[in-house]
Amino acid sequence: PVVRTLAKASDTLVVPCTRMAQQVADISPGLQNSLVVRFHPITQPCWAGEWPRCPRSVLLPIVPSPYKHLDEHIPEFLAATQDIAGEPITLVVPTFAEDLPELASHPQVQFIGPQSSEALEMWWKDCGAVLFPTEFESFGYPLAEGRVYGRHVIAQDTAQNQEIAGPALRPYIRHDAASLRAAIEAALNAPPTPDPTPFDPQAYFQWLLHEAA
Repeated sequence: PVVRTLAKASDTLVVPCTRMAQQVADISPGLQNSLVVRFHPITQPCWAGEWPRCPRSVLLPIVPSPYKHLDEHIPEFLAATQDIAGEPITLVVPTFAEDLPELASHPQVQFIGPQSSEALEMWWKDCGAVLFPTEFESFGYPLAEGRVYGRHVIAQDTAQNQEIAGPALRPYIRHDAASLRAAIEAALNAPPTPDPTPFDPQAYFQWLLHEAA
């Protein structure tokens, strides 16, 4: 009740993506004219766009949780890599092996345990691409970070993923092994050019403070 009361009293409601705007409008149609889509800001690191140290590794920057179905997504990814020529592709997972026991001994999975933001950024720098297989996210930071950092994001072909990841997206269709394999091959071919402009922190907060004024 408090959030809805404040929302109705606001002149502008800032949401991070079109899908979120649609959800808000569906729940409270009277707020539709107040909604403005602005991507969350992301800071570009100094290394953005550098060639990765481990180009055949793919980072999965997701904290495991049952509703994310990583026990299904990861085996699908690993199976799709089997027919890709060259050195085996390694999936880097920032959690403990016991969190995904069915994959604990898989030779292509590297469990690195929970990471600080600073440490995880170094894995971003080293890895050749990112896997972001979840179907629904409020925003999807890995999509935005891949676009800002200059790393392709292997993710499902949805309107939200296309909007946020933009040219960094290497899309696939769920349960389509050929589609996923093509996305992985395309992601590891060469890193994309970093595209930080849509997520620029200075522009975001200048706009936000202007709106608030």
